[in-house]
Amino acid sequence: MSNFDAFDREVDKFFEEQLPERCLEFQLKVAGDATDGVMELTPVLDGLLRFNWQGSVGAPIETVRQGSDLAGDSTAAECKATLKAQLTPFANAFLSNPTPYAPVIEDGGYPSPVKRGTRVRNKLRRSRRRSLAKKGLLPPDQEADYEIRSAGGFSKQAPQGMVGVTVLALQDYFERD
Repeated sequence: MSNFDAFDREVDKFFEEQLPERCLEFQLKVAGDATDGVMELTPVLDGLLRFNWQGSVGAPIETVRQGSDLAGDSTAAECKATLKAQLTPFANAFLSNPTPYAPVIEDGGYPSPVKRGTRVRNKLRRSRRRSLAKKGLLPPDQEADYEIRSAGGFSKQAPQGMVGVTVLALQDYFERD
């Protein structure tokens, strides 16, 4: 047997056994870090947006789930577990959020300037709030039942979005010196 044959067998073994395994490890690492990054940057009001980040293989999920995850920990763990169970080497993994307002938060799209804001439940009764406002004892942003949660068309909690910022942060995986 020649040295060339031995080398050829070693290369074949690498491509058949080691490369797919290493690729899958890398895919899971990148997907896990992307999930953590997106989850951390997702603004929270009631936890629905965070709850709807969903990991999948082959195609993004398009069904909005009902529920809440304020911290995002259980949703992130669920996404990672799904990918670990389903992902195969070289397959496409997806982290999707089918809520209708996810693109607005990611890309901007809130009215600018804000006309009224988001209606919120205020702890002070309306009559008491008006009385304090007339006396100048209530800050202007608390005089009404509305809260301004965006600026320049973007969410104040995620002014640069969630996904794009995370993808830029993950570029270190792909850049070589």
